[in-house]
Amino acid sequence: MKAKPVPCIVSNKLPPFMGVQLDRKLTFRVDGKDLHFRVFTYQAYNAFGLIGPELNGIAIADDDNRSVVCDSIKKQGSGYFGASQEQFDEVERICTMEWDKFKAYVKAVPTLRPNVSLHFAAI
Repeated sequence: MKAKPVPCIVSNKLPPFMGVQLDRKLTFRVDGKDLHFRVFTYQAYNAFGLIGPELNGIAIADDDNRSVVCDSIKKQGSGYFGASQEQFDEVERICTMEWDKFKAYVKAVPTLRPNVSLHFAAI
């Protein structure tokens, strides 16, 4: 199923991410434990009141540790007009991955947070 862009800058917020249009939850069963993640598109980033639509893309969050794993995936020139079909398609592709492929994908993202990379190395 193809998602369609919604034409607005602030349709939903997952601070500091603004304009969340597509938000998917993932659960992986790893070594008898459930790991929960969110994969979502965002149109802009709120940096203490300065909203920058040039900072957009796809982000992955760790719901268990309430932290951002990585962001700026498939970033485009401006998120002002919403996420692109390419970004929606990438979210859907990520959400079909098995744990090993998902883990490798996340570890290859240039914006992987340093504190998270250790967490991913351990599991």
